[in-house]
Amino acid sequence: MIVRVATSNPMKVAATRKAFERYFKRVRVAGVEVPSAVSPQPLSFGEIVRGARERARRAFRDCDFAVGIEAGLFRVASAAPNPFQVTMACVFDGTREALGAGPFYEVPRRLVREIVKADMGTVGEVTRGKVTREQVTRDAVLMALAPFVSGPLYL
Repeated sequence: MIVRVATSNPMKVAATRKAFERYFKRVRVAGVEVPSAVSPQPLSFGEIVRGARERARRAFRDCDFAVGIEAGLFRVASAAPNPFQVTMACVFDGTREALGAGPFYEVPRRLVREIVKADMGTVGEVTRGKVTREQVTRDAVLMALAPFVSGPLYL
């Protein structure tokens, strides 16, 4: 099975490989750079989803699956004073697509500027190293794979 990930980021490629290897025995995962069609740091849930979907669709060629991954910040009206961070994944097989997310978490105000510059692993900072960006990304890809591996549940 060939999987193309819409990034050359080694962490995202490794996370995707680990997710697919949970379900499939023979997997070859390759990263490819594609534009996301969203800002470098998405600031709404819709923009995060759109970025993951566009990346997956643009990466699909000569493969069984393409994966788009996008992380960003979003606010939930009146739910919390701080924004939330989430990593979304989209898995696309050329016909069907499915979305999944890793856990989302509230971002302390003092870290928001650092995330907007470049997220260097705030999940690790807020969990005191118990959760990594790779784990969150792997979980997002695992959840996006659910419709493809769960038989008739999603048909």
